[in-house]
Amino acid sequence: MMRGSKLLVFVIIISLSLSMTFMVFPVRSTTTYEWTRDSEFNYGSTYWYPKIGEWNWDPVSGAIYGTWIDKNPTSTDFVKFTTEGSDHIVHLSIDNNDWGYVAVAKAVQGWVWGNKPSGVYQPTPLHVTSNIVDIRINTRIIWSTVSPTVGGVLINVWLKIEGNGVDIYQNEQWEHYDQAILGIDLYYLHTGQPLSDREFREAGSSNGIPVFVYTRYRENQASGTFDVPLLQILNDAVSDASRIGVYFNLHDLVLYEVDAVVEEYSGYAAAKFSRLKVYYEVTGSGACPTLSVWSNSTWVTEGVMDIHVGSYNIDTVYRHYLATRPGLIRGNFYVLKLSELDEYTSYIDKVQLVAVSDNGSAIYLPLVIAFDNHNRSITRLVRNSDDVWLVLRPDDEVYLWFYYSGTLDNSWRFVFIIEGHNPKSGY
Repeated sequence: MMRGSKLLVFVIIISLSLSMTFMVFPVRSTTTYEWTRDSEFNYGSTYWYPKIGEWNWDPVSGAIYGTWIDKNPTSTDFVKFTTEGSDHIVHLSIDNNDWGYVAVAKAVQGWVWGNKPSGVYQPTPLHVTSNIVDIRINTRIIWSTVSPTVGGVLINVWLKIEGNGVDIYQNEQWEHYDQAILGIDLYYLHTGQPLSDREFREAGSSNGIPVFVYTRYRENQASGTFDVPLLQILNDAVSDASRIGVYFNLHDLVLYEVDAVVEEYSGYAAAKFSRLKVYYEVTGSGACPTLSVWSNSTWVTEGVMDIHVGSYNIDTVYRHYLATRPGLIRGNFYVLKLSELDEYTSYIDKVQLVAVSDNGSAIYLPLVIAFDNHNRSITRLVRNSDDVWLVLRPDDEVYLWFYYSGTLDNSWRFVFIIEGHNPKSGY
C-alpha cells in the first residue's frame, strides 16, 4: 500500500472516532405511577374489599360454568385484614369440601362487573395506551397452603377489551364483539393437575359479552416477594390468543380490577398477602409502521399499525379493518405497502390479510410474495410467526402481494393483521 493510502485510512479512522465520540443516543425519559391505592392493605375495606363466592364446577371435565354467586359468610375469617408485627396483611381462607363448586375468597380493588360497594375507593381504569412501556405487579405472600386435592393461590387481574373490540375466527366464520372481558390468572401455588402454562381459553360470557381467561403458573411455592411483568404477559396473551383465532389489540385493553385470591375445589386453601401493588411506567408514544393500500391506481394511506410495546423481542398482534377497498392487480392480487416514515425501527414477524363477508364467512388470502424497495425478497420473514423478523428501518418500504382466485364483491371487508413490535429507540 502506498504512503498516501495509509494516510487516508488514518484520517478516516480519526474521523469515525470523532463522529462516534460526539454521537448522541436518545435516552428514555419515563415517569412511574402506582395504580393501586393503599396497596399494603393498611386500611382494609377503605380501598380493598373482601369478597367470597363460588362457581359451579364439573369435577369430571374440569369445566367452570354458571354464574358467580356472592356469599356472605357469618364468619369474617374467610377474608380478614389484620396486623402482624410491622406487616399489614390480608388473610384469605376457604374450607368448602363441596365437589360441585369452586369456592373463592379474595381481596378486591376495582370492579370489572357491577358497581363498587358504597364508600369504597375505586381506581380510575388504566388504559394500556402506547405510551405505557411497562406494567408490573409487586406482591408479597407471607404464607400459604392448599389441600392435597385441588386448590390454588393466585393473583387475578381483570381487564376489558374495548376500542376495536374482539374478533373470533372459528370454522371459517368471523364473529365481532364490541367488547369482551379478559382475566389473567397468575398462580403461585397449586395442587391437582395444572393446565398448560400460557393457556388462553374462552370461559363463557357475561350478559352476552365473551369472557376469556389467560392462565400462567408462575411458581409452585407461594411464599416470598414476586415482581410480575404484566405488560409482557398481556403481550403474550394477545399473541397466544391469535394462534387460536381470537384477535384483539394490546392498546384496547383497560385494567379494571386486581385481586389477591385463594380458591379451592375440594378441601382447604389459605394465604396471607402483605401487599399487592400495580406500577406502570409512561414515556412518549412510540413509532410504528404505516399501512397503505393500492386502490384505483394509487396508494391510499390507511394509518399507523400500532405495534409499539416498549421492549425488544416481545411481539404483539394488531389487526386493522381497511377503510379503503384494495384494487386488484393482474387480476388476482391485492397489494399492500408498509412504510417506516420516521426515525425508529419496526420488527415484523408475520402479516395476514383476511376477507370477511357480511354473514361472517372469512377467507385468509395467502401471501405469495413480499419484497422491499431495495428489491430484496422478504417473503419468508413475514409469512410465519417464528421470531425471525423483518427489520423495517427508516425510509424502508415493503410490498405485500396477497392472492385470491375468486371474486369478492363489495359485501366483503378486509382485515389486515400484523405481528411484531416497535420498541422505539433509546431502550
